[in-house]
Formats: sequence, C-alpha cells, structure tokens
Amino acid sequence: MQSQSYAQGTLIWIKHEEEVWIQAEIVTANDKEIIVKTAEDPNSRIVLGPHEPIFLRTSDVFTSEGLSVLDDLCQLTHLHEPAVLSSLQNRFDIDKIYTFTGPILIALNPFKSIPGLYDEEVLRSFMTTKPSSKPHVFNTSNATYRGICDRRKSQTVLISGESGAGKTETTKFVMKFLAMAGAADGQVTSVEKQVLESNPLLEAFGNARTLRNDNSSRFGKFIELQFRTSSQDASSLGVAGENCRLCGARIQTYLLEKVRVCDQQEGERNYHLFYEACAAAALATSGDYAFPQRLAKGKVKEEVTLNLEGFSELTNFAYLTRSSCKSLKDVDDVEMFERRIHAMQTIGIPHDQVTQILRMVAAVLHLGNVKFDAPPNNSEGSMAMAECDRSVEMASKLLGVDRKSLESALCSQTRVTRSEKIRSPVNVRQAADNRDALAKAVYGIVFNFIVQSTNMSIGYVEDVKLFAGVLDIFGFECFKMNSFEQLCINFTNERLQQFFNSFVFKLEEQLYDREGIEWDPLDFPDNQDAVDMLQAKGTGVFAILDEECVVPQGSDQGFTNKLIKQHRGHRRFDEIKTKPSWFVIKHFAGPVSYCSDGFLDKNKDQLSNDLIECMGASTNEFIVKLFRQDVKYGEVLNKDESSDTGAGKKKKKYTVGCQLVAAVAQDQLASLMDIVDLTEPHFVRQGLQL
Repeated sequence: MQSQSYAQGTLIWIKHEEEVWIQAEIVTANDKEIIVKTAEDPNSRIVLGPHEPIFLRTSDVFTSEGLSVLDDLCQLTHLHEPAVLSSLQNRFDIDKIYTFTGPILIALNPFKSIPGLYDEEVLRSFMTTKPSSKPHVFNTSNATYRGICDRRKSQTVLISGESGAGKTETTKFVMKFLAMAGAADGQVTSVEKQVLESNPLLEAFGNARTLRNDNSSRFGKFIELQFRTSSQDASSLGVAGENCRLCGARIQTYLLEKVRVCDQQEGERNYHLFYEACAAAALATSGDYAFPQRLAKGKVKEEVTLNLEGFSELTNFAYLTRSSCKSLKDVDDVEMFERRIHAMQTIGIPHDQVTQILRMVAAVLHLGNVKFDAPPNNSEGSMAMAECDRSVEMASKLLGVDRKSLESALCSQTRVTRSEKIRSPVNVRQAADNRDALAKAVYGIVFNFIVQSTNMSIGYVEDVKLFAGVLDIFGFECFKMNSFEQLCINFTNERLQQFFNSFVFKLEEQLYDREGIEWDPLDFPDNQDAVDMLQAKGTGVFAILDEECVVPQGSDQGFTNKLIKQHRGHRRFDEIKTKPSWFVIKHFAGPVSYCSDGFLDKNKDQLSNDLIECMGASTNEFIVKLFRQDVKYGEVLNKDESSDTGAGKKKKKYTVGCQLVAAVAQDQLASLMDIVDLTEPHFVRQGLQL
C-alpha cells in the first residue's frame, strides 16, 4: 500500500520485538514516513518508513459478556497474521481454546484443567445429525462420526502440532467421543472399554517426560475404529438419523524411541512404567504387591498379588538416574501403576503374562547397572565388574538365561567362517553398547507385545471396511541436540504437512472456481522439494544413510560428507563448516541442525547374534516366544526351520537392508498415507499457548 492511502486515525498493527505485533493508530502519513501512536503509550510517537509492514485492524467490540470473539477465523474482517494471532489470544484469555479456520480446528494447549469443557453432558450435546458452528474437539469428532453414518465413507482425524502441544490428550477425547457415539444403545460395551483403556496402557510403555511435555508420546500411533451399520436409528442417542456401531479396532505404532531406555537429556525421564513400578515396589512385601492399594477395589476387575521382584528404589538404577528429574508434578506414581494394571486387566492380558511383562521390564533396569572393565591381561577385552555381580545375576534370573552365557554374549562376538566359528573378545565400549542394545531389544519386544495383545483383545473385523482413523503422531521437534530420532520425526511431519497442503489447496481451488476467480497454483505453499530431498531414491538423505550402513567401513562422518557433496546448494539444505559432523535441513516449520554422531548405529538398530541366541536359549518360554516371533530376531533363531520349508514354500529371507530403521519407517509411512488418502480427512492443528 502507499502511505498516502492511510487516513489519520486508521487503526493498524505494527511489528514489535517482544510482542511480535502491537496495536497502533496513524497520526499522520505522507510519502516519506508514517507517524503512529501505540495503545501502550499514546503520548509517544513512532516513525515508520513508507514500506514497513503494517496491517489494518478493526476496533474491539464489547458485548454484555465482554470482548466479542469470533468462532471462525474466516469471519475476520482483515485476514492476516496479526489479526489471527490477536483473535486466538483473545479467545485463549477467556478459556476458549478451540477455534475454527474453515473446516480446520485449531486447539491451543491451556496447560490446565478447564471445568466443564469435556463433561459427558457436553459430549452428548454434540451427538447430533445437524452440524454445529461451535468449535470443539467433540464437534470435529461428531463430523467424523456423521461422515461414517450418513455418507458411508471412512474418515480420518489427523492431529498434528509441535511436541508438547497436547496431541495425545486430543486423541483421547476423539476416541472417547467415537466410542460413546458408536456404543450399542448408548451403553459402553467391552469393545469401547478396551479401546479407551488402550490409551493409558500404551502411555505407560511409550510416553515419557521431555523438556516440553510431562506426558510426551515417544512413538506414533494410528488407531482404526471399525464401525458396522446398524438397523437401529440414532434415537437411542437422543438424535435423529441413522447411527453406526463400533465393532472392532486396530492400533498401528511407529518408531518407538528405544534409545530413551538407555539415556535421557537432563530434565527428562525414561518411560513412565519404570518409575511407577519402582514406586509400587516400595509398598510391596517381600516383592509381592497387593493390588489394588490406591484404586477402589470395587472398580478393578480382579484383586491380585503382583510379583515385583527386581524393582526397588529408582535411585538404584543407572537408566533412571541419567537425569535429575525423578517425579512429575501432581502425579502419584503408585496410583498410575495401578491404572496400568487395571488397563491390562480390562484389555484381557492374563495375570501370568502381566507378571512376565514386569519381569522383563525389571531385567532392563538391571542390565543398565552392568558395568565393564578390561581384564588384567587383555586391554582390548572386557568383563563385567565385580561390583555389578548382583545386577548380572538378577538380569540373568529375570530373563531366564545362564549368567555365564549372558556375560559371554555381552563381552564377546562370534564370527562365522566357511569352516568354523571364531569367538573373540570385544572391548569395554563395545560391551557397553551390547548391553544397551539388549536392553532396547527387550523393551522393544515388550512394547510390541502390548500392542499386539491389545489388538487381539479388541479384535479387528476383517470384513468391515468402514472405519474412523485417529492419527496421533509425534510433533515437529527442534532441540539443541537433534539426532536420528528427530530426523525421522520431522520427516513424518513433512509428509503430513504435504498432505495438509494438498487438502487446503483443493478447498481453495473449489472456492476460486465456484466464484470465478483467476488464480495461480504457484501461489500456494509447497514442501515437495523438502520431502523429495529426504526420501528420493539414490540421492535422498535416507538413501545415502542406508547406503553408508551397508558399505564396508561406513561411518557417521562419511555419511555427512556424502550428504554435503550431494545437496550443497539445495535451498532446503545447509552445512555448518565449524561443525563437520553436523548438517541443517530447512523444514517447513523452520531449520533444524542435526548431529550425525550415532546415525548409523541407530539406523541399524542391531543386536548381536550371540545375544539373540542367548535369549533364544532362555528357560522362560514367554521370552523365547517373543524373540522367535520378532521379524529380525526370529530370522536368527528360526534359521534351521527356514532352511528347509518344503518345495515351493521357501521362506523369504529377511535381508539386512529391510532391517534398517529409516527404510522400515518410510515403508510404514507410505502405507499409512495410502490409507489416509482413501478417507475424508479432518484436521486438528494443535498449538502451544500464545
């Protein structure tokens, strides 16, 4: 705009270093300068150049209820950044955390409980065949449900936002609404109960405190809630129209952050269950915990005695003392432990399997206490330190393996030649890496078992194709130290942003065509180049990483060097010359600096054959079964069976390349997006408080 187009008294927004935007009013304007006064200090004057960014604003409107705030940002007179931020802030200040922007729901994390916002009465008020204009997560959930019932079309709710924005809580509310709406005669059945109880159970094993969030999901999940058409109408829910019944569900998980088991940044915690079980152990008698002690006995499915052998005060465990953060504000770990047990009972995990799960979790803690030293006569070898005897003994006992076999598998490696097997010692650092790899492997298969048990208990009905998908994926992350995990997480968010861009693009295209407005597709934001740079075959970041993992003498630095050589000059890539092992990816949400140290090991996620065979020789049938059923570890343990599977039934060999974490993650993400593409999407964009 030209400065002379502004009249005296025009209300505007101007840039501000601290507040980003502040309210101002034009005093005078000419070709050379614009003089304004601000609402903060009306007596002072600020001189702006004629080309400095300023935006028109409307005067605040007050009603008997206070400041008038719009439910939909599309209703704003001036639709630009300061107007949007101001509107969201005004709503946030009066506890209106939900706002529409067209069909998209914006949700701001209040970091507090807002009374009455999610009561059952409120939930049922949104169960209607008529669309509501009130922004609320239950409204978006109802639109999802009505899409299934009215149009017989599968739906997906995509909940996205940065880490700590509240995505996991929103997921719970969406699932609660869909479970209630799909309940038979309005009554919650075992299917609905099991679906809802899957949340606290998966949180126990997959959520942890981070610097941004006390209950951060360290894995992604896609929940498919299956619905079957019902002969009944929706009158049982107090609304007109036809309704569908929830009949099954399936949970798919992505990229559990297993490295957290062994290490955490200062101020963060390991996974919740470790701390909760240790807290419960303090109330156990000779290792036996009488359940329940915190929950009302009438509200649990069964009173049982839990064996908490191996658990003790959390300060006794190295894996729980990497950070000084030991507890969470306003959280009773013992009560949470009992909620997890209650969830296992509701889902239908037998008591003996609950015991086995707890034993394996305790074994992980004792593995973390094992330290190594070089033997007196071999500086390149390793052995468990004498002070760690109790931990080695306890880990062996809990895993059902011979102590000497476990120590040998940790401190040596076997090389197979054409004629013989050669066992040679590994150094102290390699032994420690083996220990951590085993701990991550044990925890990983326990997590997978929890997911598998949940899916088997709820049941997935193969012939039912109508579903509502709820995607709760890790948010975009940018820390001081970003590693392989952040790269995978941020790539996932790039793909989701690409899908979101496409959705908005189609809406705008329809709007412009309907109103006969000429438009240029190039005007719309596009992150295709970022996605391509990350996933392109041969030249993409992940392809270069995978190649470096399989070439002889591959290294983290070699990966970084090849990356810089391939992508130097790309508008989405940058190098840090003062940090040769670092590189920068310019994501849609902003640039992120990654340190490549450990990238290859994390991508390989390897467990030595010696340790796999050690676990396969366990006297504990439960552990042996889990390792044999795992795709990677089963390849080693079942090799004798797979070598002779009969004519025409030769078992597919699981190649090294298929085991690479990045490759598996890309395949999973591609399959997920294929599913989502076939559904009607609903977007919830989570944000931190303004």
